[in-house]
Amino acid sequence: MYYADLLLRRAGLPVPDSTRIAHLTRLLNRYYESDVYTTWSAEKISLAENGPAGMLGDYAASPHLQGELLGTMLDLMIRQATRDTHTMDDVMRKMLENFSGKKGFTSRDVEETIHGVCNCDVYAFFKDCVFGARQIDFSRFLQLIGLYSTLSFRQVTDGNGKPFPDMRMYAWTRTGEDTVRVGISNPASCWAKAGLHTGDVLLRFNNLSLDQAAGGQAVFWQAMRAVKTGDKIEVHVLRSGRVVRLVVPVTGFRQPDVSIKKLGRLSAQQEARFSRWNAGK
Repeated sequence: MYYADLLLRRAGLPVPDSTRIAHLTRLLNRYYESDVYTTWSAEKISLAENGPAGMLGDYAASPHLQGELLGTMLDLMIRQATRDTHTMDDVMRKMLENFSGKKGFTSRDVEETIHGVCNCDVYAFFKDCVFGARQIDFSRFLQLIGLYSTLSFRQVTDGNGKPFPDMRMYAWTRTGEDTVRVGISNPASCWAKAGLHTGDVLLRFNNLSLDQAAGGQAVFWQAMRAVKTGDKIEVHVLRSGRVVRLVVPVTGFRQPDVSIKKLGRLSAQQEARFSRWNAGK
C-alpha cells in the first residue's frame, strides 16, 4: 500500500492528495480515529480483514492503512540508518528475489530482510508495532526528514455547523443466515455506549422490523440516514437467546485533526532527505 501512492507519483499520474505531506496527514487522521491500532496488533488486524465480523470485537480497522504507515516509517528508518544510500525500494527488490513464486514469506522474513538491507535493529519496531499493538512513534520518524505533527480533535458538523450524528454502526448478515446483525466500528460510539455489540441480532430499529426477508439491511440503512443528533433510538436485539431492549441517545462525535509541518530549523541532512522523500525518490 505504501507503493500504491508512491508509484503513481513517480509515474506522474494523478493522485488524490496534492503532496506527500497531505497524503500522510490524511493517513494519520484515519489512524487516530479510534484506538483500534493500539488495541490489536497489525498481524491480528491483517487476519481479521478476511475473517468474520467480530474478530476485533467492537472495532473496524484497515490493514491497508496500518500497512502503509508501517511501510512509511520503516522507509525513513532505512534512509537514516544507511545515510540515504538505501530505501524501502531495496527491501522490495530483495523480497522479490527471495520470496517470489510459491514460497511465500512470514512477518519475520520481512523483518530479517529489512535488517539485511539497513544493518539496523528493527526488532523493537516489529515487536511493538507489528507483533504488538503499541502506537507508532510518528514524532521519532518524522523528525528524520525535518517534520513534526500535532494532533487535536474537532466536533464533526454538517453544512450548517450543527453536530453531525454519530453513524458508527452498521448492519451485516452472516453467510447462511437470514438475520441482520449489529456491527460496531468504534466502541466509543453512542451505539456501543448504549450497550450494543457486534454480533447482536437486530430485530427492531425504532418501530421498523428488520426481518431479512423483508429487506432488513435496506430498511436499516434507510432508517439510519434519517437519524439526527438528539434522537433517542429504540433498538431491540437478540443476544444469547433473549430479547434485549436498548435506547440509544444519538450524540455527535469528534474526529482527529492532524497537522504536519516542517521543523523550525533543519540540518543539511534533514533538508536533503526531505527533498528526496517529498519527490518520491
